[in-house]
Amino acid sequence: MCFSHCNAWSSCKLVLPFFFMLVGVVPAGGQTKTQVRLEFDPKAIMQQGTVTFFPSYPDEVATSPPSDKDMLRGYSEDGAFELLVDRQSVSFNQYGNYTFNAFAIPLKEKGNSLSFFVSAHPQGKFGDVEDAVKFHLRQEGKDSSGLIPLPLHTIGSNDLLEPVNPSSFAEAIKLSGTVQPAIRLRSALPDLGRPRATG
Repeated sequence: MCFSHCNAWSSCKLVLPFFFMLVGVVPAGGQTKTQVRLEFDPKAIMQQGTVTFFPSYPDEVATSPPSDKDMLRGYSEDGAFELLVDRQSVSFNQYGNYTFNAFAIPLKEKGNSLSFFVSAHPQGKFGDVEDAVKFHLRQEGKDSSGLIPLPLHTIGSNDLLEPVNPSSFAEAIKLSGTVQPAIRLRSALPDLGRPRATG
């Protein structure tokens, strides 16, 4: 088969692969690859804040989970996947988000583990905790869901300490001597920053 704008078969051979990529058709002898999407439900930290997670697709190059690290683990309720999260991969960026690496290991069907780069967006002011979050591994209309403990961080608020009885007057400080002004601070977080979410 050739298209009207192709003057020669050699030209068609260049056009057809792009056509198949656009319409999602694989030529005879090829196999389609099922795309898996990892999602997490938003997590409320009591009444202090919320962490939302962006949907994530697996990396093109399969990466096995590190075997020498302490991983957070969860299992889908249908027994199809084990999900691992690398605690040590958590990093923060200038956009008010933090990221971490996750790995989905097939349990029912043979296949390589899938690696994901997950981005989380915290809102509100709360202490850093680990708590259970519901995950979803979606593919072809199927939803393999379960619970996994996740690191929940707040990085949008830097004012987690506040002065006790702040004075509106400037305090005189001598240019010499060892006496330093005492500034009393207290945590701005309820429960000393150890809230536990229940849902």
